[in-house]
Amino acid sequence: MIRCEMRRRVDKKLRQVVEIVSSAPLSCSVETASGSLWGVLTSNRSYIDKTYRYVSTEVVSFVVLFAYLDFVSPLQVQPNGPNAIGKSFDQILRGTTSMTPVNGLQVAKRFEEADRVVLTVAHRMLVPTAGLHLGGNTWITFSRSETDPAGACEIHSFMQLYVEIQPGFSASPNDMAYFRDAVFEAWSTRMRTYAQRLQGSMIEAASSAPIGASQLLLVPAQKAS
Repeated sequence: MIRCEMRRRVDKKLRQVVEIVSSAPLSCSVETASGSLWGVLTSNRSYIDKTYRYVSTEVVSFVVLFAYLDFVSPLQVQPNGPNAIGKSFDQILRGTTSMTPVNGLQVAKRFEEADRVVLTVAHRMLVPTAGLHLGGNTWITFSRSETDPAGACEIHSFMQLYVEIQPGFSASPNDMAYFRDAVFEAWSTRMRTYAQRLQGSMIEAASSAPIGASQLLLVPAQKAS
């Protein structure tokens, strides 16, 4: 079943949370699909409003930074090597009436199992308003098709976005309102659009991609990141 939806809820720890859930069948193998997306996650190319300052598989330093920021993510333990990568980046979040520059950190990991591949991505973005941060956790699972395990798979994505207040910091009502209504909404909308375009590009490309041509899968989606 193909779906991509965004929902909101209130979490006791994270407060306001936006969740983006998507799923789709793909007519290519788990290896081809997951390899294509992992190639995008490990690249250092620049995008509109987003440039990478540092990319490394030596992600221990990134874990130290996340720990310093009191960040809780699915990536607490980070082995080095080809299945883990860290990035730092600069980005501009554009809203309907504002532009907000942010500095970000991203850590991604790949877990390979017999019947599935799981990619996890953790984001932390710092904004000019002291003590307020944007956080994001993403889990992407590629599972083998029960009817065609060698040539087809399913992709399931769960993305969790939230605003984080640094302990001991008391934001003013105006700062919180601006952050929630302008910055967080702009980022949530951007990530939903990216999830939709990524899903559509993978479905379209997988239907015509030759076996082993994993590098071709996500070419249409890269500009949307």
